[in-house]
Amino acid sequence: MNSKNEPRRRRPRRRARLGLRARLSAAFVFVVLIPVLVGCAAVAILVPDVLRSQMGDRLRADRTDVVDVLAARCAQATLGARSLGLWLATVDPQTAVTTTLAETRADFAAVVNGSGAVVAVAGQPPSGNLSALDACGTGSGAATAIAARADLAVSGHPQWSYAVVGWRITPGTAAEIAARLPQRAAVTLAVGTQLVSTTLPRPVAMAELTGGPAGRDVFEVGSRIVAASAPSAGQPYRVLVSEPAPSLDQLFWVFAVVIVVTVIGAIAIGRLLARLISHPVAELSEAAGRVAGGDLDVTIEVRSRDEVGRLAAAFNHMTAELRTYIGELERSHRELRENLERLGSALAHTHNLPGILAVILDTAMASVRAGGGLIALIDSDGVLRVKTVRGVAGIAPEDALPVGAGIVGSVVADGEAVRGLVGEGPGLRPVAGEPRARAVLAVPLRPSGRLAGVLAVYDRQTDDETSVSAAAFSATDERSLIAFAGQASVAVENVLLHQEAQRLSLTDPLTGLWNYRYLIMTLGHEIERATRFRRPLTVLMLDLDRFKQINDRYGHQVGDGVLIELARRMRSAVREVDTVARYGGEEFVVILPETDAAGGARTAERLRHAIRTTPFHVEGLDLAVTASIGVAVFPQHGVAASPLLRAADEALYDAKESGRDTWRLARATDDDGPPASPSAAAASPAPEPSEPATAGSASVGPSSAGPSPSGFSAAPSPVVPSALPSPAAPGPPPSPPTPRVVIVPELDESPSSKGSDS
Repeated sequence: MNSKNEPRRRRPRRRARLGLRARLSAAFVFVVLIPVLVGCAAVAILVPDVLRSQMGDRLRADRTDVVDVLAARCAQATLGARSLGLWLATVDPQTAVTTTLAETRADFAAVVNGSGAVVAVAGQPPSGNLSALDACGTGSGAATAIAARADLAVSGHPQWSYAVVGWRITPGTAAEIAARLPQRAAVTLAVGTQLVSTTLPRPVAMAELTGGPAGRDVFEVGSRIVAASAPSAGQPYRVLVSEPAPSLDQLFWVFAVVIVVTVIGAIAIGRLLARLISHPVAELSEAAGRVAGGDLDVTIEVRSRDEVGRLAAAFNHMTAELRTYIGELERSHRELRENLERLGSALAHTHNLPGILAVILDTAMASVRAGGGLIALIDSDGVLRVKTVRGVAGIAPEDALPVGAGIVGSVVADGEAVRGLVGEGPGLRPVAGEPRARAVLAVPLRPSGRLAGVLAVYDRQTDDETSVSAAAFSATDERSLIAFAGQASVAVENVLLHQEAQRLSLTDPLTGLWNYRYLIMTLGHEIERATRFRRPLTVLMLDLDRFKQINDRYGHQVGDGVLIELARRMRSAVREVDTVARYGGEEFVVILPETDAAGGARTAERLRHAIRTTPFHVEGLDLAVTASIGVAVFPQHGVAASPLLRAADEALYDAKESGRDTWRLARATDDDGPPASPSAAAASPAPEPSEPATAGSASVGPSSAGPSPSGFSAAPSPVVPSALPSPAAPGPPPSPPTPRVVIVPELDESPSSKGSDS
């Protein structure tokens, strides 16, 4: 316990500030002492004029409130009419007026066509022609409603004339407005000298309406003080607000009241102080409850700069921040929902690479609010090609971009994301052929850890289109796009794997040519097309001569190399629209759309020449390879895939019988019957092997003599000798730079051995 002699600790003196408590104390002194000292004298002299002046000021304030209410309804009606015009652009008229009525809480909303007929109406419009309801009631309809019109023909709705939204003016309108006034003054609304609505008896209201002197806004009529206003912009009515004038007889009672107040002042001041303190707090509590209930538009009027005023300002700032945050959150949820819808749509295009790339790009642009973008993938040749483009100029799909140069190329080379303003930093300098933009964000696509391409977006969309820096992407955008690119890469990889699997199911794994399954499908389609449009179609069947000897002598690895090289030469010797397929073993088929017999003969000769002219270089060996070709034409040799292939096979058999390294045209079928059967074709006489027939022989070729259409001899002598030198034959070994040339020998067997060794 402290000693009595111990000096008291002084509290630090607070900085003097006239706060709420000080003002309450000053008000207490003023209310208690001043009325006692000067009240009696002042009352007798000043009170009558003061009361009238105060009443006039109060009535002016009430009149202003009434005018503001009417002007606010006029403004709401104007906005509602415009909103109705906007709704008409997306929904039907009845839905538009119903929605507008719910939004504005007006009494009625309507759409009128050019002939004055009401197209759609909601609520209860006043009786009579709606065209009388001019802008905020300044027309002849002001006595019945305060409304606004929007010209729909000017707004892009030529099928309608105008939209009208408003509130009906009824005898009870004045009472509704008067209920909002703090003193419940009488309210009268008039148009000229016509009473529209009033809370007074009609004779009293007419006396106030016609009895006021010109040029004064506050005046006395009888025993009432009236504050009047003329119609103004946005407010079409003459407004009169009145109260009974204060009675001077009551002044005598004022003295008694002052004495009583002085006596009970202490009690009254205490309660008054409590009220003054609790009222702002209650207002804050009510506002906070409204915010908790979801009303983020509530604000508190800042009436002072003291503690309560600062608290109100802080509350308003908090609600503004909440509105911003909730708005951003709703936008984020909306974008998330849209992205989910896009991803759901992508599931329908899972195996369609252009479709899923378009969905990925659209989703990426939406997630970061980009104005444009592209996706570029590295193809099988290592070339970076644009696959999908949105919203940027200077580039198109399938354009090639250099790897290691420019913005997109640097992402491929470095494998790192790039973000910033174009031209302002490492990796941000574009090259010729890249999109023209102000800002860029590019991220790599890495399915399964390997670099497959680039996803790039350009120019973030903002309200300030003139600011270059505003178009730049943020670090948050970069993180979001990198995360999205990871998921997108998996989707792209799945599509590519599906396409590769589909391709492998239709291609020969050794030669890369189409397989038998694809051949039959394509031939069926081409026959259907040729039948429908009555166009020619030719089928070539090609078989390597003596291929079995190559396999037997040098092994299947060399044989496979020969087949691969043969496929390459065949592809290079035909058109892009032609189909080259491996029929089986060493047999191949070529489908030639829009090609007649002469064109098929030229192609067969071109293929034969491409095969025999240059030896096949395989496994260090140079092999002289030849082929025999059968030619069949639709519809002369068959009207379906099976007979057409059978005719080509029989023609190939004829070419083998004719000594190999040649081509033969299938024998013609009967005009009214199907193609000749293999037995019938075999029964036809073939040229003697000892006297090689030319491709132009009458029975099997397109012409009877002379060179083939390609300029080469149709059936030249084979370029192979009759026998291969023995491996033990003497002679100097070849020098190392010279490749070893191997000539495939001709076996001593009949030409009919096609089925065994070709």
